[in-house]
Amino acid sequence: MKISSCLKKTMLASVLLAIGGVAQAASLNLNPASVTTSVATVPPISIQFTGDGVISLFDAEVKFDQTRLSAVATGANGNCGANNTTGVIVITYADPGPAAIPAGPTTFCNLAFTVIGALPAAGDPSETIALTWQNDLWGDAAGVPIPGGHTLGNGAIVLQGGPPPDVIVTFTPASGSTVAFGGGLPGANVTQSIAIGNTGTIGTGTVSGCVISGPDAASFSITGGNPSTVPPATSLGLQATLGAAALNATLTCDVADSSATTSATWTLTAPAGTVLQAPTLAANPASGTAITLPNSYGTAVSSNIVITPSGGDAGGPNATLTCSTGSAGFTVTPAGALTFTPPGGAAQNVAVGCTPGAAAISGTVTCSGTDQAGGIAWSWPVNCPAAQTAPPPPTFVPASSLWSKLALFGVFAALGMLILGLRRNH
Repeated sequence: MKISSCLKKTMLASVLLAIGGVAQAASLNLNPASVTTSVATVPPISIQFTGDGVISLFDAEVKFDQTRLSAVATGANGNCGANNTTGVIVITYADPGPAAIPAGPTTFCNLAFTVIGALPAAGDPSETIALTWQNDLWGDAAGVPIPGGHTLGNGAIVLQGGPPPDVIVTFTPASGSTVAFGGGLPGANVTQSIAIGNTGTIGTGTVSGCVISGPDAASFSITGGNPSTVPPATSLGLQATLGAAALNATLTCDVADSSATTSATWTLTAPAGTVLQAPTLAANPASGTAITLPNSYGTAVSSNIVITPSGGDAGGPNATLTCSTGSAGFTVTPAGALTFTPPGGAAQNVAVGCTPGAAAISGTVTCSGTDQAGGIAWSWPVNCPAAQTAPPPPTFVPASSLWSKLALFGVFAALGMLILGLRRNH
């Protein structure tokens, strides 16, 4: 009886199993069976064949999701190719000789996959793409199909998001605290800022939608940093316009990070504007004191009102004073305003004058202006005496003085000379 070649090989395999106790099945496997990636380029995968001493040829396909993967197949010991339209990789091998394929495992094809579309975001669930064997055929050296006695190892590509975000936004000063602005003149713009940083390194945090509310919201403004993203560290710029009274408002910002925090708030405060003071003015003689000008023989006379400044803040407003008279016969110099720059300063004079006439006259000098105390309204009654109508009397020299003696000696000498001249003429 004649036994076919296929049957002989099958009987041989049975004998080997009976003798050794173990028979190795032929297999096609993906190596590694599963790969994980969080980037678009998938780590390399090879197709390996493990022989059983009988299989001499095989033909099989690996199916993949062509909407998520693009493949390139490169033959090693066999022929392989990828069809990215159908999502199929085909691998074939036939031993050119009568021998079975060596036990191996032997790499017959190398696969390179690239992810199509978006990868899972950090912290999102992983996505698994199956690599599945199909349409496999096996044969011996004579080309006789062998329907059993072999295995197929499916595989998978796992698309994994990165580690979950851990960035948490931080503020200095912290949310819930007070941001206090510095002082200055009323109307001055003063600035402050809130430093924005973060803890953690994965992901980002944002600060946005910042608004100012409260009784004095209109006096505060946000000058920069809305919105902001960290890292890197940045800041939120703030400004307050000072007024006559202290200011108070509330700042609220939306926060998005890996924590459960959704907003941050601060109390904004600014002091009342500091009003710089002008000097204080004092007059000598004081307002209300009568001023009598000196007498004269038809010439102009005057008397000074001394204005002395004191105190005030450097950089503050000036004190001013303007003096005048509406009374006939009197003059006031200077006619314009006197200016006193703080702090303190030199005294300045206001000269009140008249030219005495036939009769005494009287009038009023007034001064108005502003100083540290506010408005000034001063006045003085002034008197100009009648002019003298004759020259002043001579001044007598006492007889006992040296000058009187010299004058007397001069008179005696003149008389002696006169007598001597008369005698000679007679």
